[in-house]
Amino acid sequence: MAVRVSDDDVTSVQTTTVTVLSAVQGLQIVLDLCPEILLDNKLEAAQKLIDKGNVSAGLSELRDFLALLDAKVKIGRVSEAQADAMRAMVQRVIASIS
Repeated sequence: MAVRVSDDDVTSVQTTTVTVLSAVQGLQIVLDLCPEILLDNKLEAAQKLIDKGNVSAGLSELRDFLALLDAKVKIGRVSEAQADAMRAMVQRVIASIS
């Protein structure tokens, strides 16, 4: 992707690479970050459902994952920092398929 900025005196061009992930690829990133087996099960279920085209059921699994993640943070099984990274990616996936 190239972005061009111009004013009266100067024109600058900056190029960068943008990587677009599918929902399943985004969930794989979360799985790689995930320290808890119970959380993995929710993500894997969501991943399979979304991959098969059952987006509604996949969204339900992702919402369940977020609730379970919050519970794991409250009891100290998952750190807030770990949860923040996972939560951000799951919310991106939800936004992309909703």
